[in-house]
Amino acid sequence: MDERLVRWLGRGSARFTEGGAQVVHAGIDVARVLQEAATKLGAPRLRELTGLPPRTARALAAGRRPRGATLRRALEVLRTVAGDDPVAFLLDQAEGSRRCALPGCDGIARPRSRTCSERHRKALSRVAPPPRGDE
Repeated sequence: MDERLVRWLGRGSARFTEGGAQVVHAGIDVARVLQEAATKLGAPRLRELTGLPPRTARALAAGRRPRGATLRRALEVLRTVAGDDPVAFLLDQAEGSRRCALPGCDGIARPRSRTCSERHRKALSRVAPPPRGDE
């Protein structure tokens, strides 16, 4: 099981167990998933997917843990895009993300593209290719 999908909420009473602690309830830690996805995707792509304000998306991408209202808002928008399982969709988006190929850019590449924007695609075509080792 993916550890990002587990949130430990408590332990069982020793009176009802065989002496060891038992998990009472485990669920998805949506805040942690959103936080990690924001870090991997970057603020612009997160805003695109969730409809969050730019400042909030930047804060999440910088590592801030989201508040409850932020989670509800992001999940509401993600449900319109992803259907019944917005958390899995967000994880898939974050796992499939890659950085822009233009040197010096920290943006996330668009789907089926090496760059984050059309402008960067054109700029990348003007950049000299890196030297090859066999020449």
